[in-house]
Amino acid sequence: MSKVRVYEIAKQLNMDPKSAVALFQSMGVGDVRNHMSAVDTDLVDRLKRHLSGRRRLRWSKRRSSPAS
Repeated sequence: MSKVRVYEIAKQLNMDPKSAVALFQSMGVGDVRNHMSAVDTDLVDRLKRHLSGRRRLRWSKRRSSPAS
């Protein structure tokens, strides 16, 4: 399995590397300590699914809220 640096993932997702580190840590990935940490591609896929779920949730909340 190949590994990817966190700063490369953040660049692909157009986000701040510190935010990517915080997301990995909030998902329970304790090995990620800074932007130079290397993670497996499985964890990258997990992060992308996590982000897409958050975006879908935000979109559904926006659509279900009453218009002012």
